[in-house]
Amino acid sequence: MNIREMPDLRTMTPPTTPPSTLSAAKSESIEIAVKVIEQKTSLPADVAIKTLVRRIRQRAFDSQRAAIARESVVASALTRESFARNYGLADLAKVHVRAMLTHGSNATPDARLGPHEARTRIAALRDERRRILEELVEDNDIPWRCGFNLKGQEVVCVMQADVMRISAYLLKKWGYGHCEEQASAAWRFLRECDPHGSLVEVFRFEGGDHMLVVIGRERDSDLEDMSTWGPDAVVCDPWADKVYPLSAFDEMRLPRNDVRDFLALHRMHCLTGTMQRLDEDRWGGLP
Repeated sequence: MNIREMPDLRTMTPPTTPPSTLSAAKSESIEIAVKVIEQKTSLPADVAIKTLVRRIRQRAFDSQRAAIARESVVASALTRESFARNYGLADLAKVHVRAMLTHGSNATPDARLGPHEARTRIAALRDERRRILEELVEDNDIPWRCGFNLKGQEVVCVMQADVMRISAYLLKKWGYGHCEEQASAAWRFLRECDPHGSLVEVFRFEGGDHMLVVIGRERDSDLEDMSTWGPDAVVCDPWADKVYPLSAFDEMRLPRNDVRDFLALHRMHCLTGTMQRLDEDRWGGLP
């Protein structure tokens, strides 16, 4: 069997043993890894050890090189005042949002609740959001549109901005939220910090079910072509605990998210039923 088919050693859990037994634990881990290589490749032990060491060193080198490249891109871009400003604001937004996660999120590093409690909490949060929106629409406290008739069902729609403001409020109240709530809170923070500054937008991956914020897209750029968004655009992804230049997007995005599914959010949001995307309602930043 080819050596490339060996298990990914990066997924091996490091030992959490006391210092007195750390060396033994390391030796045991290496022995296990060598046995795995031997089983998968039929290599003798001495060759397996050399292969293991070479692969570990190569991975460490590749990881370090990628990190240096990212830091170099950021360091170079930070010499531009507009980029530095966007990057700094995005980082502040990320810190602000993550400070509200007193009960964590559904991201594995931030998981603080059991599966059942987490599902119950997010369901209750989103039920409350719907109730708030319905009450605001009924009281005419927020703009709304009605009259879309899909398969005999009347659809009530409100501005996506209102949905995100409420999501941000509920994230703080419940101390818990998924990428949607966290992106909404980051968007609100950035809009309030710098209401007349760079363009701030929430984007989603339609296929990968993920939402994040982009600050600094050039206003006359093509939403369908990220290469036109300009050199000062910065991605703020609180859920993934990341802030990075748009130029690093392909490297930093979540593996399940296809760039072809990266879409601007609708300007309108359905309260009832489902609404097809309308050209005139496409998200293009708030007025």
